[in-house]
Amino acid sequence: GQPVPSFSVPVPGFVPEADLRGIALEAQASEGARKDGLSFGDEGKPTDAEVLKTSLRDAAYMAALRYVRAGRDPLEIDAAVDVATFAYLQKVASKRAASWALELIAVKADTANLMLVMRATRAGKGLRFIADSLVPGGAVPHERLMDAAKEGDERLRRVLESSPYWRSLADAFERWQKEGFIRGFEMSANLLVYSVVRQARTSTGGYVP
Repeated sequence: GQPVPSFSVPVPGFVPEADLRGIALEAQASEGARKDGLSFGDEGKPTDAEVLKTSLRDAAYMAALRYVRAGRDPLEIDAAVDVATFAYLQKVASKRAASWALELIAVKADTANLMLVMRATRAGKGLRFIADSLVPGGAVPHERLMDAAKEGDERLRRVLESSPYWRSLADAFERWQKEGFIRGFEMSANLLVYSVVRQARTSTGGYVP
């Protein structure tokens, strides 16, 4: 494998750069082979910092495993990190019973999954890649999205029509069907996400601000 580069600028995150490099090198050296005890079980109450670091380790190991198994395709790394990110965000929001955050995550997850199916099917990516890359936290069942990936655009349209998003995304989806360009759909999806973000402006207390 290639050496993990150091960051060109300091990373203002919660985990020190040295720890991030260690996690990445560890996962890379093992080619994603997991170690016992990597994830927390249902017992015990880990701190927020422990949950974050364990989520980073999970993401690194899964990214390394997918990368090696898929012939060193860098898209596998991006997809694995996306899945781990949404799983972590959903875990944190659920722990805090943050209903607004869970709604925001759901809209972001659903639109991300719709665009994944749209892009991946047009690019000829296999069903395994799509199944492994659908992110958690959304309201649209993965099974329905996989059916759409197998059956094509019209099935995906029916999935979208039965979702809460059709009214906001219908025009953009139809343009994508006709023209094949996803940028308009992406912009409409961003506006949909922003409509949920705007709800936070009316909250003066609690978790939302």
